[in-house]
Amino acid sequence: MRCTEPSAPPSRCYLSWNEPWPHQMTAIEAALGRPATPQDVLIYCMLSPENLLDLVLNFVVFESDPHTGKTVEKVLRYQQFSAVNKAVARCGTPKARARA
Repeated sequence: MRCTEPSAPPSRCYLSWNEPWPHQMTAIEAALGRPATPQDVLIYCMLSPENLLDLVLNFVVFESDPHTGKTVEKVLRYQQFSAVNKAVARCGTPKARARA
């Protein structure tokens, strides 16, 4: 299972979820009781209730394919998901607001 990024060429449409953010790999492996596979990381990180809700509400893009006219639903890559959430969390702390 892989997720896509907006405006990616077809060769890069489906990419793995490599970073277990906001979880730790050790926590995933402890929950599984075995070493985690890339699919385990995707399922654990992307489909945890809080992350799934965040992805659906804030990170889904609908785009019309100019060639077919069909609407395509896309989910941003894990790097964008973690970067945006880290930035939002950082902006929400009193220390970060004091520096602004």
